[in-house]
Amino acid sequence: MAEGQRSIKSLAGESKTFPPPKAVSDKAYIKSFAQYEAMYKRSISPTESNAFWLEQADTLVWFKKPTKALEYTWDTAKRIIKHTWFADGTLNAAVNCVDRHVGTVRENKVAILWQGEPDHDVVKLTYGDLHRLVCKFANVLLSKGVKKGDRVCIYLPMIPEAAVVTLACARLGAYPAEEHRGRGAGPLPVHKERDRREAWRRQNQHDPGPRCLVPRRDGQGELGAQG
Repeated sequence: MAEGQRSIKSLAGESKTFPPPKAVSDKAYIKSFAQYEAMYKRSISPTESNAFWLEQADTLVWFKKPTKALEYTWDTAKRIIKHTWFADGTLNAAVNCVDRHVGTVRENKVAILWQGEPDHDVVKLTYGDLHRLVCKFANVLLSKGVKKGDRVCIYLPMIPEAAVVTLACARLGAYPAEEHRGRGAGPLPVHKERDRREAWRRQNQHDPGPRCLVPRRDGQGELGAQG
């Protein structure tokens, strides 16, 4: 046991570094450790952090650009701990994950590379493919009455369609409530009820519960309101 403890301690104190090749560093967003350290110090500086994070926000696509970065209340005595980021800004996650790449050199680059259990079961989706599938399924959700503010329960295994449906929800402003299919069918109603109660506590208003979504591989889906 003592020898094992010494080994763990030795590994924890490892000081070796392995710098990347210059050809890699030159193409990287952060090109050196010195640049990283300078960015990190600005990100936590009381006088510069707000400006730093607003600069980082400029790398995203906004409908309304934010003027505030982090705002928080940390009062443990009153049990009030709240954080908000970019509270006065408005964006759409699907636009930033997918749409912004369409019409650029990245459109035909692979966005999702999925490997199934058999070696031959491989799915490659480019940003262009992903955009088409997300738009298609967003229209399926619209046809089922899903609208901004609704919650959609996604009951799928870890397959590319799970990302497609999640992004389709984000495109419409709906909230994806993902239930991993590996749990089996039994726990699903329990987690849906938990989700409903948490939403009621957050909003302090009547919440009919999520719409349950079980998509098929062809991109269609079935929705049923929670009973």
